[in-house]
Amino acid sequence: MVNGDISCYVTLVDQKGKKYEQVPAKFEICALEKTFLNKKVRLTYGKARVNDCQSAEPCGKTRIETLITQIKIIR
Repeated sequence: MVNGDISCYVTLVDQKGKKYEQVPAKFEICALEKTFLNKKVRLTYGKARVNDCQSAEPCGKTRIETLITQIKIIR
């Protein structure tokens, strides 16, 4: 997990070992990195407004993106 310019980005590995890199997620998810690292999880996706700027600084423009909005640990 790493914080990016418009969202946090997550690397996921499915049950078959296929890796998915830079999957966008809400910033709050990256703050909980140690909670989810190397765990089997269930993801919830949703639409959210993100900054639509050339830099990380707010510019007043937004766009709608599909992000991971929630992660739950499963057994």
